Amino acid sequence: MSFFIRKNVSKRKTPPVRVINNNIKKKKTQNQADDEISSDSSESDHDDQQQFSSESESEKFITAGEKKVQLAKKYLSEIEEEERRRLEDECDDEQVNKNVLKRLKDDVLDQKGQLKTKLADGLSFPTNIVELRNRNHAKAITCTVISPDDKYVYSCSKDSSIIQWDLETCKVHKCLSYNRKRPQHNPTHHNYPVLSLAVSHNFLVSGDNSGLIVVRNPITLDYIGSLTGHKDGVTGLTICNESNQLFSCSKDKSVKVWNLVDMCYVETLFGHQTEVTCIDMLQKDRIVTAGGMENIVRVWKIQDETQLIFNGTGGSIDTVQKIDSAHFVTGSDNGSVSVWGTLKKKPLCNVENAHGINITNDQPNWVSAVGALANSDLIVSGSNNGTIKFWRCTNNFKSLLPLFNVPVKGFINGLVFTNDGSHLIVAIGKTSKKNMYQAINSAMDLVLSEDPNSVVFGEDVGFGGVFRCTSGLRERYGEDRVFNTPLCEQGIVGFGIGLAVAGTTAIAEIQFADYMYPALDQLVNEAAKYRYRSGNLFDCGKLTVRTPCSAVGHGALYHSQSPESFYAHSPGLKIVMPRSAQTAKGLLLSCVRDPNPCIFFEPKIMYRLAVDDVPDDDYELPLEKADVLIEGRDITLIGWGTQVHVLLEVAEIAHKDFGISCEVIDLVTILPWDKQTVVNSVKKTGRAIVSHEAPLTGGFGAEISASIQEDCFLHLESPIRRVTGYDTPFPHVFEKFYLPNKWKCLQAIKELVNY
Repeated sequence: MSFFIRKNVSKRKTPPVRVINNNIKKKKTQNQADDEISSDSSESDHDDQQQFSSESESEKFITAGEKKVQLAKKYLSEIEEEERRRLEDECDDEQVNKNVLKRLKDDVLDQKGQLKTKLADGLSFPTNIVELRNRNHAKAITCTVISPDDKYVYSCSKDSSIIQWDLETCKVHKCLSYNRKRPQHNPTHHNYPVLSLAVSHNFLVSGDNSGLIVVRNPITLDYIGSLTGHKDGVTGLTICNESNQLFSCSKDKSVKVWNLVDMCYVETLFGHQTEVTCIDMLQKDRIVTAGGMENIVRVWKIQDETQLIFNGTGGSIDTVQKIDSAHFVTGSDNGSVSVWGTLKKKPLCNVENAHGINITNDQPNWVSAVGALANSDLIVSGSNNGTIKFWRCTNNFKSLLPLFNVPVKGFINGLVFTNDGSHLIVAIGKTSKKNMYQAINSAMDLVLSEDPNSVVFGEDVGFGGVFRCTSGLRERYGEDRVFNTPLCEQGIVGFGIGLAVAGTTAIAEIQFADYMYPALDQLVNEAAKYRYRSGNLFDCGKLTVRTPCSAVGHGALYHSQSPESFYAHSPGLKIVMPRSAQTAKGLLLSCVRDPNPCIFFEPKIMYRLAVDDVPDDDYELPLEKADVLIEGRDITLIGWGTQVHVLLEVAEIAHKDFGISCEVIDLVTILPWDKQTVVNSVKKTGRAIVSHEAPLTGGFGAEISASIQEDCFLHLESPIRRVTGYDTPFPHVFEKFYLPNKWKCLQAIKELVNY
């Protein structure tokens, strides 16, 4: 990891983030107010005592006009005092106390020079954006924090390392890295990916993917102690400086409270129904947490043992940041940036598609990080496409105005302001060009590195497999975790079911989908029904079966089949087929972590043809959700796997040559499939074509067509058309005639539009 400081052309020495608004009048401190009050009262007493005495020389020559001004000022002050008392009488005691407390806190912040309200008004393009990239870390940065005195920046990574940076020199000050020669369970170091950090004046706390929390000295990084209790990865940490209490959230759905002075556990806060993704401290004994896919934000009042529940705006809430003691901001994977107040259970302000639409999948760009300069109106957000967006809060946090965008290269994992506002620290994940087999290899590498109970096995996987998808894994993780099996598909799947039932993450490879039929009984009668027949007492949800499928150009009848519809008739399984390298990695990671057994079909011709910018970081793509790749108005084209690229090319030809607007949908998941997205599209266009390589009769296109007929009958302008392979064995020399190519699809489009 290294630092890169952006400097604009003018090279201003004064950072524009540190803006002082001259229009803001400093409030009087309590001591100043007391001095003025005592001074006024003493003068009043003196006047009372001297009212019958002779006037001084200066008082003798006072003019009538000056006397009128004095009387007018006195009269106005009495009116203002009466109005203030009237307003206070109308408020209840609790509100008055809150107002007084807020004024006192503002006075303290003003004394310290930290009262930064309306900072964004004078903000110009930032000159001090510090980019943290994983060049000193072996893997992606997961979290970054700044010391209270703005001297050090701390970053952690999935390679189990923690780095302390000197912000002034932009160089590594200290580094803690995992040494594989040490014992695997060394409590003073992390042996698993470090996911979260928190820092205070006295403590630096880190949490890893195994649930271990390590406490260190923030200056020397000396080990203080460890805290255990979470059953899964620690996704967020925050420290209360007043009480020296630590709050942690985890994938195990819990929030825990710890005492850092005594290094002991205090209590557990329950409420979230899914993994807790992020946490921040609003004020003493009050924290905010977000529940990821639960789409719920919770504010916990620790002292009162209560919680406030806030309903999200859709999507997974993956990041939260405090603005001030009563407001916070969140970011979601559906592209929303939301500002919340603790007194209202809905967002005060919500910006949808805050970072625009991704042109590759026509979906909103994921808001992967948010940041805020404390006690100010300045907010930033970062996205998966490498854009930092600066926002200004207006109208008492009820609206967000965009200021400007700053492009960076890579996936933004974190945004943190220094406490004085002079720097913005940006943690950026690395991306690289990968084809599909490399992306699949990267996904399995991540699983094996993070889950010690995961294994990969199948025919010839030890030396990389036929298509090299497992290259280097056995050398990296040993032959006990990546190993070959006999040529027995039924045995491979049966062995995988047994491992999954016992709690092992099993990734089985069938060398070709054409040869998976001997394992049909194990998949359909065992894996698919294991949970159901045991009344949910047991399951084999940790099983994922990978297999290459579909045409390759020379595979003939035994190496070209697309058998997805056979398994789609088995409730309990999930059937997935990616279209690209980027979707292959994200979908495979989702399959491995899904609580149901999954079959992951990999279009073999795409192994080397599909090349994308694939994040090296860990990411998941949603199952059961179709992707609308192109929006159109005249006809809907539905496909999956390799056929998606055929449909995209056809849509371009139809629009260019015939003026036909096509909507293209990648189904992504065959079982369960996203029926609602398809139905909504067909109701809009009135026409539909389903295309796949498998034979016509009994293909999954028949199920889609029947569902469209049932739900969209009154909206149809023409019959539903299936463009598929023929009802013959897959030929060798006639493969080009067998496949549903772009010309067959284009002819079907013209016929339906002119029906």
